Formats: sequence, C-alpha cells, structure tokens
Amino acid sequence: MYLDVYIASTEVPGFSWGESPRDNIYFAVEPKAISEILPESYEAFFLRTDKIDEGFYTYKKIDWGTWAAKVSKQQIIDFCKELYGKYFMTPKRGYNAIREKKLKINPYDKSLKGDISLMSSLIATIIGLEEGKDYALLGIES
Repeated sequence: MYLDVYIASTEVPGFSWGESPRDNIYFAVEPKAISEILPESYEAFFLRTDKIDEGFYTYKKIDWGTWAAKVSKQQIIDFCKELYGKYFMTPKRGYNAIREKKLKINPYDKSLKGDISLMSSLIATIIGLEEGKDYALLGIES
C-alpha cells in the first residue's frame, strides 16, 4: 500500500469544499497536485490524518482513497516544520537535518540524494504559493 501526500491547488473547475454539482456518489472533483510527492510521504500522510482528526484541518473525501485537507500557505509551512524539523525553510540546515535523520535510521540509505532533491522542489513550491489562498494537502491511499 502506498500513502502519498501532495500540495494541491483548489482552483480547479467544479471543485468546491462543499457539495458541487459535478460531485457524484463515487467521486468528487479533485484538487490538482502542484508539488511532487512530499518526502517521507508515509509519515506525512499520518500527520495530515492526525491534524484532520484533531480538528486542525477541515477536509473533503474525494474518492475511496483520496482526501483533501484545506490549508493555507502558513499551515503548509507549519505542517512541514512539524514533519521535517524547525529548520525546514532554511535550505542548508534543513538538508542537514534530513541527512542526519536518514543516517540515524539507515546509514546505507541510497535515497538521501533523492530526498534532498524532493525537498528542494517542495521548498520552491511553497515559496511560490500565494498568501490568502486556500490549498489542499492531498492524501492518496493506493
């Protein structure tokens, strides 16, 4: 089973946080992913789920294995800081924190370079988000 999380835009024709005429009993209109998969996506999926369960985020079920959590740019930054550490938006310190965490888990982990590339992409995506707009943390179970 794969558990993935993406940052998504809610500016999709027919998408609504409430009922939409384009929704049906099988699926709702899905927000469009604007980021690559979040690094450590398994942990991100469960942190996002915990935030929904604790009432920090409202959400919409999209289909049997997809849920969208309503978030702002600041909530995305806070989510990532909780997931990756307080230096998340500080590239060099953030990368070092990921490296240290990965090496403590498995010093032979070959995915480290990929994680740093994903982290660079994630930071660039977040920097490009507009203040005052709603986004979604799109969790997909497949």
